[in-house]
Amino acid sequence: MGLRAPSQATKKPAFDVTKDIGLAHLPAFTIEELKQYDGTDESRPIYMAVGGVVLDVTSGSKFYQKGAEYNQFAGQDINDDVSDFTPAQEKELEATLSFYQGKYPKVWQLGRFVPPTAFLRSASLL
Repeated sequence: MGLRAPSQATKKPAFDVTKDIGLAHLPAFTIEELKQYDGTDESRPIYMAVGGVVLDVTSGSKFYQKGAEYNQFAGQDINDDVSDFTPAQEKELEATLSFYQGKYPKVWQLGRFVPPTAFLRSASLL
């Protein structure tokens, strides 16, 4: 008693996408929650999502605050549908994400989206 049959044993997945992209520690965020951080309320930070990763762009508020040049991106997922991206578009998304992640801290991940990884890109090329 107390022992599990081998078929019932808990197996770890061979590949954990969340850990592979370094987001395991970040809580999930919904699109509706993200919209609350669009720069219109000066008491809140300004967030935007790139490829499903929510970034705190408050340090660049001169670009993202209400009335600023890039405010349309604040509180938004700028890559809201990547399901039909070509490999070239996935590479462009990775470059965009790399740029923003190098500049702004990651604070959340969107719960509905997993950004493409090297593993997923290589699988899509098969």
